[in-house]
Amino acid sequence: MEVVPAARRRLLAEAGVRGYVQDRVFKHKLLEHVDQKGTRAIVLRTNGGWAEPDRTQSTEYPVLVLDCWADCDRDEHGDKVAENAIDNAWAVFRVADRVLHRVRGEFWGGTNGLMVIESKRWTEPDYQTKDDAHAGIIGGLGGVELGEAAAVTVQYALMVSH
Repeated sequence: MEVVPAARRRLLAEAGVRGYVQDRVFKHKLLEHVDQKGTRAIVLRTNGGWAEPDRTQSTEYPVLVLDCWADCDRDEHGDKVAENAIDNAWAVFRVADRVLHRVRGEFWGGTNGLMVIESKRWTEPDYQTKDDAHAGIIGGLGGVELGEAAAVTVQYALMVSH
């Protein structure tokens, strides 16, 4: 199993994560925008590796990128009730980080999934809003316009064995 589907399964297995995003944990790109919907989502993707793969064994060192998307809280009519998109994105990050950071010797995605020898936070988390980019479009987040939403991005250095 590859890194992104394995990490997706791991996150969706956690009730705390599902409480924030339901089933909106996407692979590679945001498939359902959260802006103007009062919802939250996670996007998982890879960004190369932090070390060269082991040529004699099956060990690899991928970098997993976690994008935590969130809109402002809204009422049943879709009207904004709070200016808290950044706070909501940070909350999604906090619950997902507990699942992905400082993991040792676990299978992600089930017993036949991906053996994660170690996972640790590789970068400090950073948030972005529409004010952080030209025309409100964040290129590193798949070129998606943020609107009133915000996103927190962080990377994890993994050591895996296939």
